[in-house]
Amino acid sequence: FQPPVRPAVPTVRSADRVMNEVDAFVLKRLEDAGLSMAPEAERVSLLRRASFDLTGLPPTPDEVERFLSDERSDAYERMIDRLLASPAYGERWARHWLDVAGFAESAGILNEDRKLPLAWRFRDYVIRSFNNDKPYDRFLQEQIAGDELTGYWPAHDTLDHLPDDVVEGIVATGYLRTAADPSRPDFNGIKNAA
Repeated sequence: FQPPVRPAVPTVRSADRVMNEVDAFVLKRLEDAGLSMAPEAERVSLLRRASFDLTGLPPTPDEVERFLSDERSDAYERMIDRLLASPAYGERWARHWLDVAGFAESAGILNEDRKLPLAWRFRDYVIRSFNNDKPYDRFLQEQIAGDELTGYWPAHDTLDHLPDDVVEGIVATGYLRTAADPSRPDFNGIKNAA
């Protein structure tokens, strides 16, 4: 292993195309290979790309008009911030996590496909986590031991109503229930049906 080292930013022939340090590294590799950057994209293309990348949705006509008429130097950054603040951002990126976790709103067992009426709580927890920019390590901790992080047992033993943060911690562990559970008496039946 070697400790990380900050490399020197390379000098490039087309310095006018460099908007940040990453551009300099990319452009240097392109120049070394005898290639050049594509022409700068039109503003409407930048908006469409960013909108699809961050929210999975095309920009509305109103959003296009607003962005094209915004002549401020930070118009692009403001547009990115708006997309990141959109509820659609969390919905788009949560679906990837939910796919990996095996999320479903029904049991999916052949002829016994029963609904899981509270599954939406885990889905909404994941969406909120992305929209609130929850740190990834905390996101994982909550899903592995959310009930332990929130003090579930003391609250359960002393309160008639669980506080929202305790409920959120319990919901976070919902992904643990998306896999077969050998502690359940009907485990073999579920395993064989799958």
